[in-house]
Amino acid sequence: MTDINVVIAGAAGQGVLGASTTLGKLLLRSGFHVHANHDAQSRIRGGHNFSCIRFADRPLAAGVRRIDYLLALNNESVRLHLDDLLAEGTVFCVEGVEGEIKDGRLKVLPRNVGPEEAEKPRFHGIKMLAMLAGRLGLSRQILAEVVKELLGRAKGENIVALNQQAIDDVFSYMHQDDRRPVALPAGAASSRMLVSGHEAVALGMIAAGLGVYSGYPMSPSTAIMNLLAANGPALGIAVEMAEDEIAAANIAVGASYAGVRAATGTSGAGISLMAETIGMAGITETPLVIVNGQRSGPSTGMATRTEQSDLLFVVHLSQGEFPRAVLAPTGPEDAFYLTVDSFNLAEQWQVPVFIMTDHNLADSQATLAEYELSRLAIDRGPMAPEPADPAVVRELERYRPTPSGVSPRAFPVVSNWLVVQDSHEHDIKGRVTDNRENRVRQMDKRMRKLAGLAASFPGPEVIHPEAETLLLCWGSTVGPVLEGLEILRDRGHDVGGAVFRHLYPMNREKVRAALGEKKRLLTVEANYTGQLGKLLLLETGLATRGHIAKYDGRLFTVEDVLDRVGGFLEAQV
Repeated sequence: MTDINVVIAGAAGQGVLGASTTLGKLLLRSGFHVHANHDAQSRIRGGHNFSCIRFADRPLAAGVRRIDYLLALNNESVRLHLDDLLAEGTVFCVEGVEGEIKDGRLKVLPRNVGPEEAEKPRFHGIKMLAMLAGRLGLSRQILAEVVKELLGRAKGENIVALNQQAIDDVFSYMHQDDRRPVALPAGAASSRMLVSGHEAVALGMIAAGLGVYSGYPMSPSTAIMNLLAANGPALGIAVEMAEDEIAAANIAVGASYAGVRAATGTSGAGISLMAETIGMAGITETPLVIVNGQRSGPSTGMATRTEQSDLLFVVHLSQGEFPRAVLAPTGPEDAFYLTVDSFNLAEQWQVPVFIMTDHNLADSQATLAEYELSRLAIDRGPMAPEPADPAVVRELERYRPTPSGVSPRAFPVVSNWLVVQDSHEHDIKGRVTDNRENRVRQMDKRMRKLAGLAASFPGPEVIHPEAETLLLCWGSTVGPVLEGLEILRDRGHDVGGAVFRHLYPMNREKVRAALGEKKRLLTVEANYTGQLGKLLLLETGLATRGHIAKYDGRLFTVEDVLDRVGGFLEAQV
């Protein structure tokens, strides 16, 4: 069974991400399943960046720490990753960057292999990929085709030709005893895609019928805006890069009031600036989708690092009380379908809906089957019928109380209704009032939506429900937990998992039935305080018995789950 982890490492500016993208496409077209994640410092040049590209003949959902092959673009990379290199692993590098390793795991490529013009450091990445492809028996032709596709338009024919010549020369240089061919998976991989979490969110927005996206560049949410900006205009989507997050949120709320599906995206610091506008969406009952790409905080924290520390923040965001929904995809497949669901929920219940991602999930890529568009449905919620007399403009009772709390809406200008909204408390027609009886009626109306939302949500997905201990997880920790718990079970631990995708509001009965009353519950989260456990106690009364935490800004790996959960369980014996 094939399961190989490749690390490409070097300084910012040395082409680590480009080499990672090339390798991912090569492996995809060779028939493998791929999971890739990226670790980058917040700088343009220098520092240390690396990408982990794991591939196998089965689907993958997580990264691992151990390294089978290290493609080192500088000698610092050898030093920093040597501890994780397997005893039977290999380091590929170009002559002059060998670093500290001196044993048989090192394979050094002489600088003069390849055309003379390609001896510059910017060509080292493609040479390393050619060494790896030659070692593993991957197709030289496919690698050359991928390079042509990625570089042809941006770099020109001369650069493409130099890269392709370098590939040929490195393949010819590789000795027969250097080859360790892997078994190529049977069948074609033409129906699979290699997609990142935030690419999946952007694609889900397009599939959901997005009309307006507004945002301010802030990692990791910028990837959503980039994809939409490149493709949106041809699809009738307006993409606005606002002057700040406050303006971005206001644009989205205004667009939604006018009648289009609208969304914005940012990170925790940007959500802080959006808080008042999100509160306005709450009191005006304006549908709004907000992506929160979490990163290490507080304040700007570590801009290129990952964390899951905004959960309780968004559940209680803004002054006052109003209903909202919080969803958390677990990877690129979930991200697509849950994004479509978020727009339906926002309009069915006329509330803000948060999509909780994080830096790890946003940037990580995974292979998956093409999305099934037949699964999708668009539900815009209850709409007010047009007035009987089209010549008469009438004032809509936009906030008329209903049993569900949801009142039919209409779009101004394109309908014959006069639709009044205000950020103050208002009567059924949207006009400002501080009448206390009206205040109670309107608050009760809005808050009734929480019960309806909770009733419509499923409980957590439970894996091995018979297990004595359940690992509770959400977002990017789900993949490593699901892989890790199977290994833990093989080691004799009676452990299962519970995956939360619908984080708020929780349905007390469904959640308690799924988790059971007497099981030992452990949260596995990339935060310090165990925020899912606190929310679970608040919403359902169920208490967790421990928290497996990681808050160093790096992703949870399968080894982290094995070491931390395994250590915790063994300490309890």
